[in-house]
Amino acid sequence: MGRRNRVNKLTSNDQIYFVNQKVSLKNKKDEKEFLMQLINPEFSQIISVYHDPFAKESSGFKMSPGPNIGGGVVKSYYVQKGGKVFWLPKNDFE
Repeated sequence: MGRRNRVNKLTSNDQIYFVNQKVSLKNKKDEKEFLMQLINPEFSQIISVYHDPFAKESSGFKMSPGPNIGGGVVKSYYVQKGGKVFWLPKNDFE
């Protein structure tokens, strides 16, 4: 990507980068076009990571009477590598 085309030059900090992308939701249904939030616009030419709007977050644990500890880790993403977008659940992150 040339210097003039860098994403941080095209958007400001309060903007979110979205891309129209053909996706098979959870790798189970026919592909349809969706507006996907790109999480890593700076190095998306290597691998693109998209926010999963239906992803759950891991839960933490609570030690009474204190606050919740841990949790909040997103359990899935959509990833594009080699021209194909696929759903990647937390169990397959490695």
